[in-house]
Amino acid sequence: MIRAILLFSLSVVSTFSVADSISCGDSLVTVSDATSAKEPFFDVKIEGKSISKNHQFEIQKDYLYLRCEITSTGKTVIFINHFCGGSGCADFGNYGVIEADTGKVLLEPNQPFKGNSEEAKEIMGKELKPFNCKQADTEICMHSKIETRLTRQSTGWFISGIDGVRSCFLLALHSSRPDNPLVSLRGLC
Repeated sequence: MIRAILLFSLSVVSTFSVADSISCGDSLVTVSDATSAKEPFFDVKIEGKSISKNHQFEIQKDYLYLRCEITSTGKTVIFINHFCGGSGCADFGNYGVIEADTGKVLLEPNQPFKGNSEEAKEIMGKELKPFNCKQADTEICMHSKIETRLTRQSTGWFISGIDGVRSCFLLALHSSRPDNPLVSLRGLC
């Protein structure tokens, strides 16, 4: 007998936005959560004397932490950890680095499942300090507030934003046979 069960991640990290903006070098960095599932991105705006840039990070990776740091070579950067909270996600190690004065991306946080801490250490030229999310004037720690809803359709189960925009499809097929419990795992986001 084969049965389908839904897989979803439960977040074990409880966090909240402790600040909306921080200073970084001569720039002001402002972070905002998505306002709806139609535009599912954290927005990071960098504004200064010679810069006005926006960077977007998808809310499917639930958490966005950032702070201002100085690399070992003296460069002022925005240090980012953009991660998800599920069991398949890298433990606090999907880093990004953006130059504060130009907005140039030095490292993209694009490894949510295996992490990229070694690349981040190389760019920063030092060990990485963990975020503590208690320093409102130096760190921003956000968890997306966009709620999702579960719906069953003829092709499987879908997780979507509360306004109906489909964002993920997750389905696992399990067998009752103990020698082969997981028959198939499918996911599309």
